[in-house]
Amino acid sequence: MANLEDRILHGENAGYCSSSDDEGESKLKIVKDDDNHQANVMNGFRNTGVKGVLEDYRRSKDIQRMQGADKERAIAEMAKRGMLSGERRDDDEDEKEENDEDDLDEIRSRRLAEMRSTVLSNVLELESKDQLLAAIEECSMTLIIHMYDLRVDACRRLNTVFKTLAGLYGNAQFCRVQGVKSGLSENFVTKGLPTVQVYRKGELVGNFVRIDNDIGDDVSPKELVEYFKSKGINLNSSQSDDEGSE
Repeated sequence: MANLEDRILHGENAGYCSSSDDEGESKLKIVKDDDNHQANVMNGFRNTGVKGVLEDYRRSKDIQRMQGADKERAIAEMAKRGMLSGERRDDDEDEKEENDEDDLDEIRSRRLAEMRSTVLSNVLELESKDQLLAAIEECSMTLIIHMYDLRVDACRRLNTVFKTLAGLYGNAQFCRVQGVKSGLSENFVTKGLPTVQVYRKGELVGNFVRIDNDIGDDVSPKELVEYFKSKGINLNSSQSDDEGSE
């Protein structure tokens, strides 16, 4: 696999899936890391329908009741002393029902927005050299690949950044592949990762070996986008049109 390493190190066009390569596995899986970012994104999505909305609603009302416990006790004491009329209580009940409906609508809207973001936040995990080459050759949109090693802090951080960016840039496909599974040597895995490559229609347009040397090992999504831009690679947010139409 020295051929791949040469192309990475020297920045040659890596759209090189030749006819001599065996056909790779066609099934790709979506990244589902058990990290803090993924836990935050997926929190509360075990029930995604009406039950899930109602569960969130009940949870929020429980919190409100806990926060307003002192106030409720004071109102109860006032009611016992006859300081609240039956008519006022009816008005309060009507207002409470209206507020409950507003809360339900707000929770429902928030859940739908979160679900849309989660669906969009798909980073594909490439499991082999064949899948890597097939992705390079067949992807019709901008393809951004992270070659990583989980033993490297900067690689773990970039994995999280990729998931965030995948939800913002629907016109690009974000992928990642473990260095050892792509066929890279242990020496390159140890010294050359994280490496990020950017392709457009099979053509290598960005090749960043040890990208952490340029961007640091605690880069933010915005900083990575700006770094790409400084290298002539512009990503257009898929959410900009949505925001403009709201």
